[in-house]
Amino acid sequence: MENRRKFYPDGLWGKDTLQDRYQHVMGALDAYKNGILDDQDLVFVIKNAFVSKIYVSEGVAKAYPAPQPVFGNLSGLYDQLLKNHVLDLQDTQLQLNTTYMKICELGTKVSGQPKIRVEHVVPGKVFMDDVKKITSFGDFKKLFDAVSICLVTDDEDQELNANGLRSSMPSGVSDFTVVPLARYNEAEVVIF
Repeated sequence: MENRRKFYPDGLWGKDTLQDRYQHVMGALDAYKNGILDDQDLVFVIKNAFVSKIYVSEGVAKAYPAPQPVFGNLSGLYDQLLKNHVLDLQDTQLQLNTTYMKICELGTKVSGQPKIRVEHVVPGKVFMDDVKKITSFGDFKKLFDAVSICLVTDDEDQELNANGLRSSMPSGVSDFTVVPLARYNEAEVVIF
């Protein structure tokens, strides 16, 4: 999530609408197609622009039940995540709620065990191929709605890795937009 803050200064991503986000992504894709950005640059610039929701695993929810004073100024946001089971960045009519992206800092607040990891529900290597094929707002919105992140424990992250799901979807999943949580189901990582 730090990619947003590095490439887009405070204010730009915090005040944009979904249409604005689409325009930013299309501009980056245009630069990519014209050779200004390479694959690595494109991933850096727009990978996190597609995060639409934030989930939490059962392992994290059990290890850190609300309220969690250890999370400091992120406690309220974490409590909201546990209460609603998801933080939806589209929860406002006018602007994308990028305040929710601060939840990614929770991993830095935990000094004990288990550690909290933030990971893309659909691996970037999977959805970035589809990003390069976007030709319309509808294409963008379909990907945006499917791509999210999840807070998981180290053990849950290892389960995903052990099942060969670190950077791919399970075999048999041809359209991740239909079953974005397929990796978790396959690895038996329960989303809270």
